[in-house]
Amino acid sequence: MDQARWLEASRRWRLAHELTHLACQRLFGEMRINLYDELIADAVGMVAALGRFDADLFRQGLGLSPAGELLPGGRAQAYVGPLDPADHGLAYQSVLQRAQDLEGLLQRGQVPCDGMALLQCLGRQRLDQPLQALDQRQP
Repeated sequence: MDQARWLEASRRWRLAHELTHLACQRLFGEMRINLYDELIADAVGMVAALGRFDADLFRQGLGLSPAGELLPGGRAQAYVGPLDPADHGLAYQSVLQRAQDLEGLLQRGQVPCDGMALLQCLGRQRLDQPLQALDQRQP
């Protein structure tokens, strides 16, 4: 897309992203700063701005290599602070796998793409477990 369209899309993405963090606080009683929250916020923002979720674009935005390694200056590092440094790589790998899960589920129509419904669906799942289709989640 051209620069003007990208600037408008990125503005909408960022706005939906930040509002999603606030909605998480309201709906789930907390607003955590971690990789899974970033996946949720970027998913809602990306779908609102681009009409789809792209796991590779999410990965690039976090500053991770395709292998899940932190690139110089990668923002993913900001979201793993409470973890033991030995676990950072596992957290990066996990969020990239969840992003792949999400992209596939959305493409197959197995999770809602509407912002609030997507937020509620993802908010009930976890970084350390594969994402499940809406009809397969436990209550």
